[in-house]
Amino acid sequence: MCIRDSVYIAQPPLYRVKRGKSERYIRDESDFAHELMKRATEDHTVKPKEGAALEGASLTKFLLNVQEFEAAGAKLSRRLRDPRLVELLVESGLEKKTDFEDKKALEKLLKEVDKAKLKLEGKVAFDEEHSLYEIQFGPPHGQKINWALASTAEYKRLRGLARVIDEFNKPPFVITNNEMCIRDSLQSFRRLARRWCFRCQRALRLAGVGNFARWRGVGTNLRKRQAHFEIEADR
Repeated sequence: MCIRDSVYIAQPPLYRVKRGKSERYIRDESDFAHELMKRATEDHTVKPKEGAALEGASLTKFLLNVQEFEAAGAKLSRRLRDPRLVELLVESGLEKKTDFEDKKALEKLLKEVDKAKLKLEGKVAFDEEHSLYEIQFGPPHGQKINWALASTAEYKRLRGLARVIDEFNKPPFVITNNEMCIRDSLQSFRRLARRWCFRCQRALRLAGVGNFARWRGVGTNLRKRQAHFEIEADR
């Protein structure tokens, strides 16, 4: 829409959520994921071995961070060709340019790779063009761990998420359902995340999203209409 030489772009919401008499709109997939996780964690408390219990908004945020961490790790795995190598790289703490000026940190990472018995043959080499050290792996993929990789936005985000998760990553996690007094124990944050992925899917089914109902709301008159969906919950 153009008004007085200004262009206005309509950004209609993707979803409308109705719960009882309340109603609100969800703008995008990120907000939708947050809404699902919020519902899935209702009436639940997660107690790590050490530290404060997670519940409500803090539990929702922690699990969303874990989900994003898993997704970012999977994306980096396609580049390094081995998810276990990604885990070792993130745990190594390599993230600054100065970390690649001294080969000791890279040699330490190589030792962890050998200790994990990954089928990778690697060596620390000096990159004369950038005056930095890097790890070079042999065939068949020839992966490299260097500053070019560590300086990417994807890896920096992965390291940032790892720091946030580590604050609460004190397994085992004891899950308590306050409503039904059910207790369960999980040994890793990954299993914890998978548990709530299942609960999010269940929340979708309970919300009636198995069969999406097309909702013609804002943007109906746009030339290229965007699809909308309505979610209705019983409670």
